[in-house]
Amino acid sequence: MAGVGETIKQRRAQLGLTQKELAARVGISRQYLAEIETGRRKPTLNTLERLFFALGLSLQVKTEEVSNA
Repeated sequence: MAGVGETIKQRRAQLGLTQKELAARVGISRQYLAEIETGRRKPTLNTLERLFFALGLSLQVKTEEVSNA
């Protein structure tokens, strides 16, 4: 299962976008996008939503109870 960064990178490549182009569409720096794609940085939920929207992907959040062991 691909992580978020790998999913973003693969979809960006499928669409023929450079990091610079996608970053400009989303309003983030190319460096920040590169760090997200490689897993060095974790995007905020807002940034993740904007990235997924720009890539034509849907973002689904799953919640579940966690036991306090």
